[in-house]
Amino acid sequence: MSEQEGVMKPSELTGETPISIWFRNKSWPAGTQFPLQALPWGKLMYSMKGLAEINIENNIYLSTPEYAIWLPVNTEHESVAKSAIDYVILHVSPPLCQPLPGKPQTLRLNKIVKAVLADFSERRIGYPHTPQDQTLVTALLEQLALSERFDSYLPLGSDDVVKIMTEKMSAAPHDLNTLIQWSGMLGLSERTLSRRFLAATGISFNEWKLRSKTLMAMTLLQEGKAVKYVASTLGYSDPSAFIAMFRRQTGQSPSGFLAVSHGTPKTGSGIMHGE
Repeated sequence: MSEQEGVMKPSELTGETPISIWFRNKSWPAGTQFPLQALPWGKLMYSMKGLAEINIENNIYLSTPEYAIWLPVNTEHESVAKSAIDYVILHVSPPLCQPLPGKPQTLRLNKIVKAVLADFSERRIGYPHTPQDQTLVTALLEQLALSERFDSYLPLGSDDVVKIMTEKMSAAPHDLNTLIQWSGMLGLSERTLSRRFLAATGISFNEWKLRSKTLMAMTLLQEGKAVKYVASTLGYSDPSAFIAMFRRQTGQSPSGFLAVSHGTPKTGSGIMHGE
């Protein structure tokens, strides 16, 4: 499949070897696929705009304008753009990876990290050469090491039955069956299925659905869809009920989320705390 059809060219797959770091920001259309790879350096994956889904060892990690994904050296992963994205890739040389997580994790980015990434993006920095840019690299890595860390936001689970559910719900977050409906389709009691889902994913079925809906809402809002449209798409007849759910999950209203993702955070706005 060609780049025009949504798959990255092999020559663009790995990017450049970092000296201290190597940085790239590039826009990709919805549906762009980044095939399976593992690199001999650390890697930060961050969608400055839009939603990217990264699959690591059968766990789904999601990068939004609030979250980046950190991958230690030699971590196998593949990803797909769930919407049009402005995508940042940061390669970090192995010696500089020591303060960063030793396993794949979701990082909540603070204002300093976002500001440095935005600055490097605007100036099209690949390799930072000047003393001033090296100072920014030091600050960036220090702040990443201090970032709030979470495990997979939407785990697929290791249970074969549960994976049927999570894979289908990941593919169609706007069309989520109830647990009772799933129990009928899979031939298991609701209680048994609920217990297996919690054991396999670490979160309840209802919490999984809410997280999936929240991420779908973020994507639609960033695409410019009206709150009423987003609410209806996610099954809410009353937009106020959707807004209340979004605020509970993220700590902010849909308009507050858009303000933050567009670089104009409102005072007191919060964000979800993952697991």
